[in-house]
Amino acid sequence: MDLNIVFLYVRAILRELWIHKFKAVLAGFMVGFLVLLVGTIWPVKYESSMTIFADNQNILAPLLSRQAPVVRVSDQVRLVQNAMLSPRIVNKVIEDTYQLKGISLSEEELEEYGRRLRGNITVSGAGSDHIQITYTNESPDDTYEILSAISDAFIEDASERKRNDSREAFLFIDNQVKQYKSQLVQAEETLKNFNAQNSDGTLGDAIGRITALKDEIENIHFEMDELRARLKSINTQLSQESRFSAKQYKADIYRERLIQLQRNRETLLFNLTEYHPDVIQLNYQIEDAQRELENAERSDLESSTDEKAINPLYEGLRSQLAEATLDLSGKERLLAAKNKKLEQELARKEIIAEREAELSEITRDYNVTQAKYNEMLNQKEKARLSMTISLEGQGVTYRIKEPPQYPLVPVGIQFKQFAVYGIIAIIIVPIAIISAYVILDANLRFPFQLNNILESVPVMSVIPHELSPVKQRLMKKDIMLTVLMVLILMIVYIGFTIGYSMGVL
Repeated sequence: MDLNIVFLYVRAILRELWIHKFKAVLAGFMVGFLVLLVGTIWPVKYESSMTIFADNQNILAPLLSRQAPVVRVSDQVRLVQNAMLSPRIVNKVIEDTYQLKGISLSEEELEEYGRRLRGNITVSGAGSDHIQITYTNESPDDTYEILSAISDAFIEDASERKRNDSREAFLFIDNQVKQYKSQLVQAEETLKNFNAQNSDGTLGDAIGRITALKDEIENIHFEMDELRARLKSINTQLSQESRFSAKQYKADIYRERLIQLQRNRETLLFNLTEYHPDVIQLNYQIEDAQRELENAERSDLESSTDEKAINPLYEGLRSQLAEATLDLSGKERLLAAKNKKLEQELARKEIIAEREAELSEITRDYNVTQAKYNEMLNQKEKARLSMTISLEGQGVTYRIKEPPQYPLVPVGIQFKQFAVYGIIAIIIVPIAIISAYVILDANLRFPFQLNNILESVPVMSVIPHELSPVKQRLMKKDIMLTVLMVLILMIVYIGFTIGYSMGVL
């Protein structure tokens, strides 16, 4: 906007102020007195604050950090605010405060005072583990007394709650320990009875016995195959020999038998050891054949008869046949006994497997119960230490770092400030009203407004306002009256301000 236009508007505003000078002065002072009146009814607030220190780094913390749970609160401000503004503490503080004054409150009044108290308390953080509590009230005495009372009630309640929580936790864990101990005793009794009733050995022992039986049965089958081959060989030799022999020396017969036995022994040694029963038996037969051969050689020297005699080789083969048949029958009976024993061991193995599965389940339940019992014992010891710490005043402890101070000066906007705001309003309000009137007025005040309406009609000249001598004398009188009016109203304004500030009004 052009400076000339601004100057024109300023002149117009001053002219209107002069025209409406009495109204402007009255309007300004009316607004000023209204602001002053608001200052008289504006509530005075007194504020007091204190600082609480949440001490969670006591001397026991490094000693018992791994044995007892030392309480740490991540959000101390929220914890203190919730506890301090709880109905339990607020109602107690209000009742105690008003009982000292001899005032009895109803339930509705107690609720109303509690709501107002919560609205006037502010809890905020003031550094590491420091909490600032601020209370605002209309009375400095109530501000100081209520803040002191609520801080004392909070600290006492926090200590009591900590002790109660530790005691209840210990009692709960102690009850759980007793329950787990009863379950552990019952599990031990079940395990003992199961072991007493089942003494068949382990599954590994049963598998070992079954493996040994299978090896023995396999050896018996091998021995039976050897005996059957031996029987077949003996039957073949027996079919080739006659029962009686003619003119044949006994020594030749026993010599042939000895040779045959030695061949049989060599055959067995391909598959058996020197200590096998068949090999040992052949050794005995060879020794007998050697003795018989020696006797036969002596007998042949003494006898020279031509009579027909029984063939000793035939008789020997028959003796071997009978002996092998008897051995085979014994092996078959032994095989049947071993097979029956194997069936019994297989059945016992199934029973042992089922019982071991049941034992595993019983043992697992016992181990879980024992682990839980040991864990609860450890927790019980921690709870006992925590309870002891709480009773000794350790753990998280709230201490008053800075006590509340008695408020001497009110906070917020005071009456003196309202008096200054009123003076500013006396000056600004008339100017603002007249300025709005001039700017929004639809009448033509300036030559450029006429040019905007009639663009084709030029403005030839502007006739200025001229004051006659009479108007000049009247103007001087109006100035004197206006100044007098302003001085009177200002004296009233200042007198009221001083009187109210001093408590006279």
